[in-house]
Formats: sequence, structure tokens, C-alpha cells
Amino acid sequence: MNDRRKIMSVAQILLQVAASIFGGWLAAIFSLRIFRSQRVWERKAEAYTAIFDALYDMARWYDEHFDAEISGRELSEDKKSELSKAYMAAKEKLKRRIASETWLLPEVASQRLEDLFKRLSIERNDWFKMLDEDSYSISMATLDLRLMVREDLGLEGSRLAVLTKQLSSRFTELSSRLARSEKQKS
Repeated sequence: MNDRRKIMSVAQILLQVAASIFGGWLAAIFSLRIFRSQRVWERKAEAYTAIFDALYDMARWYDEHFDAEISGRELSEDKKSELSKAYMAAKEKLKRRIASETWLLPEVASQRLEDLFKRLSIERNDWFKMLDEDSYSISMATLDLRLMVREDLGLEGSRLAVLTKQLSSRFTELSSRLARSEKQKS
């Protein structure tokens, strides 16, 4: 009987050790998955931040020229040079970021940015129309990407509310531009 108790005690100890090892292994696996998931989320957030930063710098070139055009003023050569350098650097940064993060970004986001580059490369004979259409293309790409990013990073509230807010802000921006343009004409 004594031997049987010893065997049962040893079996219980071995079972507890095995359960502890298995529990520790499971905890490590879950912790590692959570850590990797957080790191991927952080990398995506950094990539998207860099993309939006570059889009802002690119849009600034169009907006400065557009504002000068509707107000009837000429930008200085230094300002034009500064804007052009910032635009080219931002465009290169954006292309590099897309290429380097291609494994991380959803295909739909990469495609949207490629579509933007195609639109910006269209030759136009009308300077004012080019400024307006390319600025609009960047704004719409930014709006589209915001929705994609919020969804990709799990930040999405009501998709309809976000879209409504973005369209409202775009309408306000276009109305403001139109009013300034009309004011300049009169």
C-alpha cells in the first residue's frame, strides 16, 4: 500500500510539473503572439504616418501655387524652389515607403497610392486646372487612405460617420476655394 502511495505521489508531481510546463508554454506562445501583433500594429502606424506626412508635403506644393494663382500674386523663386524640393523629397519618400512596406500595407492602400501617382503624371495644358485637379487627387487619396487605415488598424468607429465627416470637410474646403476664386475675379 505504501508503494502505491509513493507511485501516486510521484505521478501527481509529474502531472503537476507537466501541467506547469504546458501552461508556461501556452502563456509564452500567447504573449509572443500579442507582442508580434503589437509590433506589426506599431510598424503599420509608423508607415501610415510617414505616408500621410509625405502626402501633406506634396499637397502643400499644389495648395501654395493654387492660392497664389487665385490671389493673383507670384511666388518668389526661393519659395518655388523650396516647395519643389519639398515636393520631390516627399514624393520620393512616399514611393520608398510604399516599396519598403509592401509586405505590411494592404494591397488596396498600395493600389490607391499607385492610382494617385498615375493621376499626378497626367500632362495638362491648363496650369490652373492642373493645380486644382492634382490637389483634389491628393485630397481624395488622403481621404480614402484615412478610411483604409482606420479599418486596418482597428480604429474604425462608424464608417458612415467617418465618411460623412470627411466629405463634409472636403465640401467646406472646396466651397472656401470657390469663394476665394470668385472674390478674386470680382
